Amino acid sequence: MFNDFQIKPMLANTVYQYLKFDLVLEGKKYQGLYNKGNIRWFQPKPLSEELSFYSLHDVEEEVHRRINDFQIRPILANTVYQHWKFDLVLEGKKYQGLYDKGNIRWFQPKPLQEEFSFYSLHDVEEEVHRRIKDELNQ
Repeated sequence: MFNDFQIKPMLANTVYQYLKFDLVLEGKKYQGLYNKGNIRWFQPKPLSEELSFYSLHDVEEEVHRRINDFQIRPILANTVYQHWKFDLVLEGKKYQGLYDKGNIRWFQPKPLQEEFSFYSLHDVEEEVHRRIKDELNQ
């Protein structure tokens, strides 16, 4: 959807911290702020009637997905050694790990609490547990 998408943390480790993002859509550059799941666009903001193929809702869903992306896949599926490998993009940084019988083992680099602007490490791990349990119940 986007030709270019960049994320930059702003005012990190303060109560005013947020993410600034830049994207190029249909040849036009747009910018905005992302804070605790909310998007605020700079002017000019993308308008649905100006976009050829996408609605503003579609664009904002893609921004959310790129900032907080999560993918799960089984390793050694259908064996007693089955694990789940997950990839997580949070605040523009990629993390990976294994999930096995309720335990999370992070690959290097491990996420550190001070890296997150809006989440606690405990919240991140709870979200990993929830998403994997959702996947297992499907």
